[in-house]
Amino acid sequence: MAGHPLSDRLTATFCLPQTISFAMLMQTMEERTAHERIDDLKEQMDQRFDLVDARFDLVDKRFDDVSGEFRRIDSRFQNVEADIREIRSDLKKSTAEIRAELRSEIGGVKSEIGGVRSEIGGVKSEIGEVRSEIGQVRVSMESMQRNMLYGFMTLVGIIAGFQVF
Repeated sequence: MAGHPLSDRLTATFCLPQTISFAMLMQTMEERTAHERIDDLKEQMDQRFDLVDARFDLVDKRFDDVSGEFRRIDSRFQNVEADIREIRSDLKKSTAEIRAELRSEIGGVKSEIGGVRSEIGGVKSEIGEVRSEIGQVRVSMESMQRNMLYGFMTLVGIIAGFQVF
């Protein structure tokens, strides 16, 4: 299978880690001066600091995104808070109007009740007058009955007197 494109690819894939590790081994075995090692360490430190800076930039960007979200949410809450204040003022006005209407209606009802009471007082006095008139009529009727009875008896006496003769 040597010479087949797939087998060459597989060989290159499997051999690559060996080549890298061999290259790494050769690099460590080379003698380097202290100055070269310090330069390598500086370069590695710079790379790490660059990586840390990049991470901090990502974190700063994320904090900016979160801060933007909080500002957006805060503005929504301010809108909601303004709406709530408006609703409360509308409720206060409506409640004040309803109270005023109730007070005027209650005043009207109280005056009507006062009128009904005075009418009831008038009816009571009329009932008292009717009772006294009934008493007077009774007395008059009793008097009439006595007079009629007296007249009837007198008439009977007169008629009886004519029969006797």
